[in-house]
Amino acid sequence: MITSADAIRKLRRPPSAPNWVRYIHKGTQDSAIAMARFAISSPRISLTQVYKLLSDMACLKTSLSDALHGLEKVGNPLVRRLGREILTSFAAYNEVRLFDGIRTLNEFCVNYPLDRGVFVPVRPTFIIVEDDGLTPVFIIGWTSLPFTDFQKRLLSTIIYNAVLTLTDFIGRDAEIVCFPRAKYSKSERMPRAWKVSNYKPFSAAELSAHLDRYGNALDLAADMIRSILGDDA
Repeated sequence: MITSADAIRKLRRPPSAPNWVRYIHKGTQDSAIAMARFAISSPRISLTQVYKLLSDMACLKTSLSDALHGLEKVGNPLVRRLGREILTSFAAYNEVRLFDGIRTLNEFCVNYPLDRGVFVPVRPTFIIVEDDGLTPVFIIGWTSLPFTDFQKRLLSTIIYNAVLTLTDFIGRDAEIVCFPRAKYSKSERMPRAWKVSNYKPFSAAELSAHLDRYGNALDLAADMIRSILGDDA
């Protein structure tokens, strides 16, 4: 069983920006509860290997059949099943979208500061060349899309501040593409996409206030974890 010390360390090492945002709410108490549950929970499955295959499809023009073949090397059967859904839906979407990714920027990541010693990784799935410039693309492969408008705006603000203010991305936009399951199906995915520019970034003062509440929620979540797990960390 996880200890309080382990859970609090997990709490202070946020997952990728989209995963972090899903636990952040307008209220301190709601954020603390969501973060404490995340920190205590068993490890979730990782779609990292699926995202790498998506990057190969965009940057190396890997075919769907080759991507599915590569997916079979993944050990977790649930990841393989979810991966088949995501890769198939992405391939159909990309027949129209025609992503043209840059392999040399595949490992691009910015660690954006949230609180003292706490950083969230902002890592595009891939970066494409479009309209004579660079566009970061973030793929979210969850089976549902639980974001509120507040969370979409927060994610867009973090991406804007972390990436779109850098020299190579000034004046550019970023794209977020999700592949939730269709309501009528247990396996078919329906693409949903938006641009960072679709959501007005929080002002510096607004973001500072939200991050102050996040810092308070971190402390409160740590207290909740100690109370739930009942040890002395």
